[in-house]
Amino acid sequence: MAFPENEGPDKRHMPLTSERIDALTAAVGRARILILGDIMLDEYLVGEVERISPEAPVPVVEVKSTRLQLGGAANVAANIRALGDEPLLMGTVGDDDGATRLKKLLSENGISSDHLIVDPSRQTTTKTRIIAHGQQVVRADREDRSDLAPELQEQVIAALRELAPNLDAVIISDYGKGIITRTLLDRVVELCNERDIFVAVDPKETNFHNYHHVSLITPNHHEAGFAYGRKIRDEEDLLVVGNGLLDKLQARAILITRGAEGMSLFQSGER
Repeated sequence: MAFPENEGPDKRHMPLTSERIDALTAAVGRARILILGDIMLDEYLVGEVERISPEAPVPVVEVKSTRLQLGGAANVAANIRALGDEPLLMGTVGDDDGATRLKKLLSENGISSDHLIVDPSRQTTTKTRIIAHGQQVVRADREDRSDLAPELQEQVIAALRELAPNLDAVIISDYGKGIITRTLLDRVVELCNERDIFVAVDPKETNFHNYHHVSLITPNHHEAGFAYGRKIRDEEDLLVVGNGLLDKLQARAILITRGAEGMSLFQSGER
């Protein structure tokens, strides 16, 4: 998979023009991409509230339907599959019902479970949202945010080494659930750089300064401003933050999403 080169050493802040979008999308549909990160199962219980509980002053939701969706890194994999590329999903699940339901959902979306790592000491991250009359009433999380055990980190690295010769890109999807430890991240990025594999990071705000020497980081403008210590209010702030993060993290590119204002791409002058 060929990624477009920088148009010139001085063009560090570049809008996503139609020409650049065409160049990026031309590569879509034929890539083999590893998604490494925090895998989640999103559960929605949808119903109606018609009474208050006699046990406590809380609404009683009569559940009418239940639906499951892929969340976290699994959702990234589903989006890549929808684009026509081949996603390889790697992360941990528990030895529990959540893992069974997740694997079934992955299969329905055409995504393999072969690279999932089962950790009996963890539970599969599941976020249950109860919705009544179109409004979310409450969310219940089942998760374990402790760091991935060292032996399982070694398992990830061994699997990545085996897959690397046939990978076009690696996406690190970090939601702060303990899978992407600093040690694991450094080793993954080092391995990818040695093999000339494009590595992109979907960042967790609090872990932002861990993401050094990657090909691409994709924060929103709030995350970017928080990471640099300067709120993005205008174009000047945007330029300072974008170029500052490039220098700090020594990344090849940073793509800052800006809501209704679109997105801005900053690239290292070395490319």
